[in-house]
Amino acid sequence: MPKALQVRVLFRGKHLRSRRFRLESLVVGRDSGCDLVLFNVGVSRRHAAIERCDEGYVLRDLGSSNGTRVNGVPITCWTIEDGGTARISRFELVFRYVDDEPDPFPLITAETREFAEDRTMAFVEEA
Repeated sequence: MPKALQVRVLFRGKHLRSRRFRLESLVVGRDSGCDLVLFNVGVSRRHAAIERCDEGYVLRDLGSSNGTRVNGVPITCWTIEDGGTARISRFELVFRYVDDEPDPFPLITAETREFAEDRTMAFVEEA
C-alpha cells in the first residue's frame, strides 16, 4: 500500500489546491480545526473523515447536513480508489495514492499537522 494519499480539491472543475497526507485519520469540514478545511456554507463543520484501513483509505460521512457523494450517490462509507472522486457540496475531491517521494505538494503527517502553514484547501463564499 502506498504511504501517502494525495487529495486534489476542485470547485466547479477548477483546481484549487492539492495536499498529500500520511495520517491514520483526518477530518474534512468547514471548521478551522479540521485537517482539510473547505469554507463554504454547504460544508458541515465536521463533514467527513478519511481513515487509513487495510485496503488503503476510506471516506466516511460524519452525519453532515448535505451529505457526501460518490458518482452522484450519497455514501456513509467508501473505500477510496486510486483516481476516485468524491463530492462534498460543490467541491470535488480527487484521490491518488502516492509514494513519499519529493513532491510539489506539502506532506502532512501526524508530527507536522499542528504546524502546517495553511490547512485551508478552499474558500468559497457562495452557497
